[in-house]
Amino acid sequence: MIVKICGLRRIEDLEVASTAGADVLGMITGVPESPRNNELDDLTTLMGHVPKAKKAAVLFRNAPEEVVFRSIDSTQPNIVHLCGDEGEELWGTLRNRFPGMEIWKSIGVPVDDPESQAWRTAFQRARSAGLDHVVLDSSRGGKTGGVGKTFPLKQVVEHLGEDLGGAILAGGLNPDNLTEVLQSCRPMGVDVSGGVESQPGMKDPERVRRFIEIAKQPS
Repeated sequence: MIVKICGLRRIEDLEVASTAGADVLGMITGVPESPRNNELDDLTTLMGHVPKAKKAAVLFRNAPEEVVFRSIDSTQPNIVHLCGDEGEELWGTLRNRFPGMEIWKSIGVPVDDPESQAWRTAFQRARSAGLDHVVLDSSRGGKTGGVGKTFPLKQVVEHLGEDLGGAILAGGLNPDNLTEVLQSCRPMGVDVSGGVESQPGMKDPERVRRFIEIAKQPS
């Protein structure tokens, strides 16, 4: 079970997540509207505290390509996580320009319209493109991620079946609902940000530890 703690802005939060057993330490940049966004200098500082045994991910949402490339060149993350409308052209460019880096892509499941065909088509397209991981996240109003609400998991399980086992789940997860979510399906991993915070951009150490402990329990 891959566990990604995302939205890290403080060194102390990164260290708590790392020590508690997170596999991937995630940071956001190029998303100025997010309370978890990092300017490049701050991102570089955080990246300098990522242990070699952990993977660092940098998340973008519809950032200009020059921002994406400059951020990657400056910080050399293990993973780039795309959370907006980025498509196959950018995926291919990233593959060619940064061949050793993983590419993750978030697909938004509308919390108010889980029967929509669009997200299922996008999910299969991302899977077929050979991206390293596809993240299923909640979306609302065309925005994927940061919704703070889980999507209707039962309907998603019905639509995707065994394919869901190859996905990473995000969207509204927290230590209080994670057990129930994992009993409904066994994804490849889970990704959390707001669900382990005391306030936007500030992680709660106890919630981080509880979340990771639950995720890592043997199935």
